Amino acid sequence: MVDQDHGGGLGGMSQRAQEKVAAGLITGVLRGLHYTVGKEDLGREARWRCAPGALIDLLVRMPDRQYTSADDVAQEGWKGR
Repeated sequence: MVDQDHGGGLGGMSQRAQEKVAAGLITGVLRGLHYTVGKEDLGREARWRCAPGALIDLLVRMPDRQYTSADDVAQEGWKGR
């Protein structure tokens, strides 16, 4: 179950479950975005689309590089976690 705190966090879930939820959120929030985009574009777009706070936090902490798809963003978002 997704934590219902005000920050939209993913607490209380296994790592694998968090990855699946985040990948689904990323895909949904960034649907229709024209890739290739940079890190700043991801954060700005997520804010504009009213993404959950936890997802925005994840996106703004990602490496500063060019991303080619929502799948690319989702994979990078969970590296090293």
